[in-house]
Amino acid sequence: MPTMRIQRLTASAVSWFPLTFCIALSVGASLGMATILDKAPAFQLTNKLADDLLNRAVLVSLVCTGVVLILYGLAAAALRLLKKKPLEESVRLINRHAFILLALPVFISFQTKDLARDHPFATLFGCLAVAVVAGIYFYRLPRVAWNRLPLKENLYKWASIVVVAAAATGFAVLITRFSIQHMQNLRAGNYDLGVYVNTLWNTARGDLLRCTLVRGGYHIYAHFDPILILFSPVMWFDPKPENIIATQSIWLALGVVPLYLITLHHLKRHWLALILCLAYLLYPGVHGPAMYDFHSVTLAGPVIMWSLFFAETRRTVLYFVSIVFLLLTREDLGLAMFFVGFYLFYSNHAARTGLATMALCLAYYFAITRTVMAAEKTFSYDYYFEALQVGDRSLAGSLLTTLFGNPMFIVRQALTEDKLKYFIQLALPLAGLPLFAGKRWFVFFYGILVTALVSKPAVYNINFQYTTFIYPFFFALTPHVLKNIAGSDLLGRIGFDPNRLMGAFTAVIMAASVAVSYNYGVFRESSAFKQGQSHFDRNPTEFQVARYGTVRKIQALIPADASVTASKMIGAHFSTRRYIYQFKDRIDTDYYILLDKDVVRREYRKRYERFLEKDKYDLILQENEIKVFIRKDLNKGRYPVLRVKNVRRPIT
Repeated sequence: MPTMRIQRLTASAVSWFPLTFCIALSVGASLGMATILDKAPAFQLTNKLADDLLNRAVLVSLVCTGVVLILYGLAAAALRLLKKKPLEESVRLINRHAFILLALPVFISFQTKDLARDHPFATLFGCLAVAVVAGIYFYRLPRVAWNRLPLKENLYKWASIVVVAAAATGFAVLITRFSIQHMQNLRAGNYDLGVYVNTLWNTARGDLLRCTLVRGGYHIYAHFDPILILFSPVMWFDPKPENIIATQSIWLALGVVPLYLITLHHLKRHWLALILCLAYLLYPGVHGPAMYDFHSVTLAGPVIMWSLFFAETRRTVLYFVSIVFLLLTREDLGLAMFFVGFYLFYSNHAARTGLATMALCLAYYFAITRTVMAAEKTFSYDYYFEALQVGDRSLAGSLLTTLFGNPMFIVRQALTEDKLKYFIQLALPLAGLPLFAGKRWFVFFYGILVTALVSKPAVYNINFQYTTFIYPFFFALTPHVLKNIAGSDLLGRIGFDPNRLMGAFTAVIMAASVAVSYNYGVFRESSAFKQGQSHFDRNPTEFQVARYGTVRKIQALIPADASVTASKMIGAHFSTRRYIYQFKDRIDTDYYILLDKDVVRREYRKRYERFLEKDKYDLILQENEIKVFIRKDLNKGRYPVLRVKNVRRPIT
């Protein structure tokens, strides 16, 4: 009898002790890691830390693990006495609720300096681990009988709406504040903020889409986006770059509206709509376009979700209104929406609507590219695909030649490390569910295809506006996949509860969104997040504050009707005028405003030296690395002339 009892106790301990020990070790290891994280870079502990620090960390981990095991025993004993539960059942109950602590060491490791930037795949694997732990934890939790709570359905509805509205407002406020701070730090330049400020300012004054910062003098030669006419009123009364920054932030925040409606359409649950809207606001793929200056294509994100909502609910008139809006937003959105039409036609969801969409999008795209975008002044984007270029052939000819002559080159081009990282960063916060959308996969085919073929790094970087070709489709498809999970007979036959599994995937989405946003989003300071290619300085230095004060002084100094040439990173502040040019344009304007770190760049240094040698301009202000020149025939003694200081080694 004693032997059998010992065997039963041993079998019982084997069933619950490994998980108990892992949970205790997770807490202990987390506390041990916390003592050394600020003293060593990621994954270099043994090489960079002294033995005494390592020994201390190990000692802390072991002691804390032991303390947690003792607390486990006390808690199990208390449950056994108070609720008359067997020891094994008590420990299992504690394990069920403490399971989430397995993710604690991963979150502690996220505090390691530069981890997300220097070790992206390890970071993303950690985010996946956190999400999986959260999903298992919520799947194993007891079902909550919501219908037994003394709360009405309307309360859930309005509580969800209020939380989403508050979160979207906070998003718009913070993104606007951060973007303006970035601009005032002189990190947002002629391209692209200055270009759009000048375009909108001229359009608001009746000169539609005029922009002297781009070749040809009109923005349609860079991108055909007449939708900017509708946004130009923001530059009527108070023409400042800050206005279009705030407009873009608010516009993106409003993306929660179509997403909320899409989720309700598929899942009929307000709390699920709340979770997906919060995931959208936390999504680094939204933060990048929102923070990187201003771009017409960024405006398309919420509208794409509206168009998919209208397509799903068969609101044909509103659907085509949204399609027209997108076509006027940028010429290449016609190709993106062509595949939405192809899905509608191929799936027989709305065959006539799909066929009309394909015809309209293709006709519009070829009409614009063969007329307006075919002018000599038009900017070509073929260099985005320069890796595929074959001799003097066109881009289409090069692609066909490579596809049939060397298809493995295309595979290699599509599966680079940076592109895989990019796709994971976009898919992981949504638990990869959009990739299992079945026939609906066609709707984001264009974004995936372009990203796979392109060779310009900005296109597959979440800190740029190009995520707009993928993320709206991902979010619009996720509720559909969750609906399929909840209604899956196959999952039920293999032992899963489909409804609980849908809830678990929702928990995975929330946990993954928080983890990925924590490492790559804007709301936490991280070296992995940039505004385009520029680092975001949340706390400007005294020098940056003083330099922006100089910018304001120059704005008051230069007449509003004067023509200006501005160097790369300062032009956005002076773009609310009819004539503004880039330093590389070599145009004799009334004023030159030059930032030292711009003109000492290798490509501009000789040009700057030649500019000084011509002696056509007087230096009238040099302060905080900014120089202002006026044409000699305009000066005529109005301002004292200063001597140019050496700028070969400017302070940064």
